[in-house]
Amino acid sequence: MSGGFCYGEPSAESVVGTFNAQCTAYVNAVCAELDINVTDVIGYNNNRPIADLRHVLMYVFRHEFHMTLMEVGALMKRDHATVKHAVTKINQRFETNQIDVFLGQCLQAAERVYIEQWGQSPKSISWHTTKKFP
Repeated sequence: MSGGFCYGEPSAESVVGTFNAQCTAYVNAVCAELDINVTDVIGYNNNRPIADLRHVLMYVFRHEFHMTLMEVGALMKRDHATVKHAVTKINQRFETNQIDVFLGQCLQAAERVYIEQWGQSPKSISWHTTKKFP
């Protein structure tokens, strides 16, 4: 068994299968829009803004791409429990309206990239981005 994670883009042999290229392109585009390094998001950088973006991406993959916890975990180099925690955390922040400026920017970037790639608004996050953040 090999140790450690690769901090680069997910491999084509990923559990995600056909979603892999689309998901990788999505992550790259969202990170580019926010000027954040993809390796920081996939890696172990635990700065609050990076972790918030990582959680938003996991939430989008889970709810918009209808991926399993294991598939999202394989893509983001995390285990299923971490993905479940991230999705729950974003859900709680939506429910309690604890969307700070950076999280709002992450949601807007995720929505813009989703619209660019698939031509429609994502159902799970669109209504959270009605308040425009700077």
